[in-house]
Amino acid sequence: MTCFIFIRHGDTDHTGSVLSGRLPDIHLNERGRQQAAGLPRRLQALPPDLICSSPLERTLETAEPLAQEFGLDTRILPDLLELNYGHWTGRRPADLDADAYWQHYNRHRSTSRIPGGDLLAEAQLRMLKAMDNLHREMPNARIALVSHSDPIKAVLGYCVGMPLDFINRLQVDPASLSVVSFGAGEPRVHCMNHDGDLNSAIA
Repeated sequence: MTCFIFIRHGDTDHTGSVLSGRLPDIHLNERGRQQAAGLPRRLQALPPDLICSSPLERTLETAEPLAQEFGLDTRILPDLLELNYGHWTGRRPADLDADAYWQHYNRHRSTSRIPGGDLLAEAQLRMLKAMDNLHREMPNARIALVSHSDPIKAVLGYCVGMPLDFINRLQVDPASLSVVSFGAGEPRVHCMNHDGDLNSAIA
């Protein structure tokens, strides 16, 4: 089994208030930089053999302290990208509350495509395919994947057998850690949305 350590990027000025999607030039803010700087200490008990990141600036900036600490290059994987929020990119969720399709989308994530953007099931599939390819490449490795909230939730939902319609029941905070064993046999979730050192999560 390959051990995957999912890391959501650190805080940005858009986090929780704007659907950044794949907008360029969204960088970590001061809190986010502090969160990223703390990741190497939190992973000392489970040091990665490989670090992969979404191509966006906020994920690459989150991965950089880990790469420096563990002497690794960061591999960019487009499959780890945030959802394409299409026509909603740059909008505030609060401003979409009156949109009937926004309400429908949040109740029926498994079948509702973002206008001009992604279907969550497609994002889940690309994440799982990336994990399968990495498992085949490094079947007994520890691999850190720096990604975004909904793609990570989609993987966690798959691993625990949760329909995508219920994905909002999961919480994946900025700079949180979620650990999954994946490969031969059924996946196993060791921890989810962990905000401390991994030694306490995997003991």
